[in-house]
Order: sequence, then structure tokens, then C-alpha cells
Amino acid sequence: MTLIENTLGLIASSLDQYLRQQVPAQQSWVALTNPVNSDGSPNPLAANRVVMALTNVHRETVFGTTQPTHSNPGDGYVTAAPPLCLNLQVLFMANFEGANYRDGLSMLSRTIGFFQQTPVFTAANLPGLDPAITRLELELEDLDLAGFEHLMALLGTRYLPAAVYTLRTLPITSDSIPADVPPVQGLR
Repeated sequence: MTLIENTLGLIASSLDQYLRQQVPAQQSWVALTNPVNSDGSPNPLAANRVVMALTNVHRETVFGTTQPTHSNPGDGYVTAAPPLCLNLQVLFMANFEGANYRDGLSMLSRTIGFFQQTPVFTAANLPGLDPAITRLELELEDLDLAGFEHLMALLGTRYLPAAVYTLRTLPITSDSIPADVPPVQGLR
């Protein structure tokens, strides 16, 4: 299942393209990666970039859980599990230090501006989006200082300017068919 990877990759590419139009550069401005390596060392791929990292996945509870039935080629029908709709919490961190700190603040401001002007993604404005996804929304989250400090600690990094967004709603489906349902025969 690569839906999460592909969707976040498309958003990262779209944001990077926007930032490169604003501030031309040879390298990408956005890195879809962890800010630090698993051993706690700095991730060199994240240096002087806006780091985009998945920080949490949770189930969307608004959508129903009925099992849809579809016609099957030939006789009968199949029932399939309903999509599992997920919300993804995504961090955008300005990973710029020292003399580049001000550049990081500028890139974070531009990142927030990009999502302010494009809070919804569809196939029309995000080419390559999986056909199962009709609409994705990005919503800026409010984290208090303690929650933000906890998030930074979980990532294994110290505080850097960042914004946290919730990406709503990613439908995860399975290709397996759990049950064949025979067609209804005549009533007696």
C-alpha cells in the first residue's frame, strides 16, 4: 500500500515547486523525511530545508462503515469492506540553523501561505492524485507549547519553527474480496 507515500510525495512536490518559484534554488526546498536519523544524529537530507514529516495517523469517524455490495462479472455480487478513512498529521519544520535561521522563517511563512491559498487538493490541482481520492483538505492545527514540545521530543529533535497540519481524509481500501453474495432467486 503506497497511498500515504504517494499522496504526501505529491503534496511535497507541489509545495516545493511553489517555493522554488518564490525563491529559485538548485536543490529542493522541501524534504519528505525525518528531521533526525533513528540514532539521533542530524539527517543530512533535512538540512536547510522545510522538512515534511508524518507525525500521526488517526481514523476519521464521520464516515459510515456499511459494506457496499457491487455486481460481479457473471452471476452474483460481492461485498467489500468500506474504505478506512484516515486523517494524517503532518509537520512542516523550518530546519534552518545559524545564519540561515531567517531564511527558515521565510520558508515557513511561504509554506503557510501556500496552504492558505490551496487548502484543498483534488485531481485538478494535484496531478497524479489517486483516483480513489476525490478531495483532500489541509487544516492548520493549534498545538499548545507543551504539545509542541512533546512532538519535538518524539521526533528526537529540539525546537525549530514549525507548523502542524491535519490532512483530511485519505481513503484506504483493500483489493481483496471478502465475500461472494449469490443473486436473489425467484420468490415463492
